[in-house]
Amino acid sequence: MSEEHGENREYQQIFEEAQKALAEKDLVLARTLFTRCTEMKPDDAEALNKLGVVYAHLGSYDEAHLVFSRVIATAPGFAPAYSNMGNLHFQRGEWGRAEEYYRKAIELDPEYAVAYNNLAAVCKKTGKIDQSVRYIKKAYQLGYRPPFDPQALERPGCLAWLTAIVRKVK
Repeated sequence: MSEEHGENREYQQIFEEAQKALAEKDLVLARTLFTRCTEMKPDDAEALNKLGVVYAHLGSYDEAHLVFSRVIATAPGFAPAYSNMGNLHFQRGEWGRAEEYYRKAIELDPEYAVAYNNLAAVCKKTGKIDQSVRYIKKAYQLGYRPPFDPQALERPGCLAWLTAIVRKVK
């Protein structure tokens, strides 16, 4: 077995462990493992993007911004990095900037359902309900299914929002 093949296998194993840690919300372990991946393959857009996601989940928004910026600079065609950068702006209430990044993600990958869902959220926040409904429908058509959160139904405005969507779908 060649050394390169062994390194690729090691990388893949670490990446898979990092993915599992992220899915299980073990963010410290995920950060450590994705950092290791980026040390092994500094220009791997997927690993860098996931590292940025981990930083965002940890509340380290400046670090997440740096990582997403790096992905965009090294892999300008990688749509998830734009969507995630949009998420950072969304969390800061910077609706216009968030919308720009979501639209860029869709421009790069018109089948990227998550970006349509995120764009729908921005449109909802900015009062563009018709557009929001259109984008949420598109996300749904592309297979996007948000994780069910029973507590979301208790949040203010949720039932009104769901009612608006149901009325638009009919």
